[in-house]
Parts: sequence; C-alpha cells; structure tokens
Amino acid sequence: MKGFIVTALLCVAAFGGYGCATTTCNETGAKAAPVASKETATATKEDSAVKIDVASADKTDASGGKKDSEPAKEEKPKTAEYYFTEGLMAINHGNLNKAEKNLLEALRMKPESVNARLYLARVYERKRQFMSAIQEYTVAAGYAPKDARAVVGMMNNYLDMGAPKEAVISGEKAIERGVNEGAVRDTLGWSYYLLGELDKAEDNFLKAAKLTTQDTAPLNNLGLVYFEKGRYEDAMARFEEARKLNPKSQLAPYFIALARNKMGQEDKATEALKDALAQDKDLQSKTGSYKKEFFPRADTGDLTPLFEKIKAEK
Repeated sequence: MKGFIVTALLCVAAFGGYGCATTTCNETGAKAAPVASKETATATKEDSAVKIDVASADKTDASGGKKDSEPAKEEKPKTAEYYFTEGLMAINHGNLNKAEKNLLEALRMKPESVNARLYLARVYERKRQFMSAIQEYTVAAGYAPKDARAVVGMMNNYLDMGAPKEAVISGEKAIERGVNEGAVRDTLGWSYYLLGELDKAEDNFLKAAKLTTQDTAPLNNLGLVYFEKGRYEDAMARFEEARKLNPKSQLAPYFIALARNKMGQEDKATEALKDALAQDKDLQSKTGSYKKEFFPRADTGDLTPLFEKIKAEK
C-alpha cells in the first residue's frame, strides 16, 4: 500500500523535519497514499568520523621505531539521528522488527521527530497493526497539525480496518484546521464513496482534482461516482482524462470499456477493452476483485462477450 524507498543520507538530514517521506501513488486512486510535505528540513548530517587526538597519535621516528603506543579510538555516543537512519535501513532490508526497535529508540531520544513517527507508523502498517499505526499518526499530527502525511496515513489505516466513518471524521477535522491538500480531499472523497454518500464524494473529488492537476486518482474516482449515478457519459469523460494523463494506465481503459458498454457502444467498448488488455493481459481474471473494490454497489454490466470476441479475433 505504501512505498518505503529511502536514501539514508537524505533521511538523516530530514530527521527533525518534513522532507524525508517517500510516496507511492495509487494509479486508480482508490485510496490516496501519504503525501510528502513540500517543506524541507534544514538539519545537517551528523559527522560520523571518529575523532582522534593528533598529539597522542602513533608517530614513527627517523630510525623507524615507534615513539608512542597507539591510542584508543574515541567513539561518539549514538544519537537519535543514528537510530533513525538505522531504522530506515532496516525498512529497506525488510526487517520490520529491527526498524521498529530503532525508530522507537530515536523517538525516546527525540519524541518531537515527525518523520520518525511517520516511518514507525508505516512499519506498523506493514505489520498490520493498524491501531498502533493510527496512534503514531495521531501523535505526529499533534506535533505538525497541518502535515497531510499524518492525516492521510491515519485515514488509510481506518479504511484498511473497514472503518470509513472514522476516516471521514479524521478527514473533516483536518480540513477544519486547514489541511486542504489534494490527497486529503481524495481520501476523504473515497471514504464518502465507500459509505455511499455520492454527493459528498463528488464534491471532495472535484476539489482534489483542482488541487492535484497531474494526479489521475481524483479523475478516476470522479468517474466511479458518475458511473454509480448512471451518468455514463460523464464517467467516460473523466476516465478519458485520466488515461490522457497516464497513457499506460491499466484501469482507465477498462473503466472506459465498462462505461461505453453501458451506453450500448459495443465496438468502442471493445476497442477500449483491447487497450486495457494491452496493459494487463490478465485483466479478465481480475474483474471480480475490481468489481468488489471499485464498484461496491453499481451494476457494471457483463464484458464477458467482449472478452470472448477479442480472443476469437486472435
């Protein structure tokens, strides 16, 4: 659900601020992933070099003999930044228990670190400990009330728990305190969509589309709302916009095929379905799960005859 690609040097610099989170964007926009904040941290990387007293360092005289014995190296104490970086490296290697241990130690030493809390929350997400993740996102939001990453992370965990009402509450509270980023609006819209409150879903998706003009998620999601409302032409238009933004989209052409099929445009629906199959040859086997995920209430129609027609043409 969420990406964990990190770069250690950048993340050390971002430990106390906002600039280190990475994101993944759901191509369909079914749920928005946490967004990285536009703010950047100004903290500097801790110098990891070992300091040695030059005056007492090992020296050799002209005859080649040593004057002094080699001094013991002085080790610097481990810092919160050290544990933060160790936690991120553990995430990269898939060692979630080690990541959790190091991030907890970083937070013990520096509890106000928003990034450490966000990554700890994501570790809990990976371990499917959703309430623990929500707790960390909540604390992070307390330190950074307008950080959209904490809000979206919290909402997505509620959605993963099958609790869209709680996701709505979190999203609406964030909007009230001025967190009006596209990902928050999109995730709030999706929460309303799951609840069947289509007008509120449409309103939030429209606002998300204006805030994130290069994101296909709110466009696809708007199309799903219009599809359920029976506004197939409007739905198709939104799906087409999404495909234009992302020509390699696997789902937009499938959604277009569904809309055109509902409009009785079999030939155009077949062409759209061919485009979808060109992006995902296993599409037909996934249509059942897509129906459950994207169309929880709507009648999508039956594309089986079109799938068979395409197979017969080969």
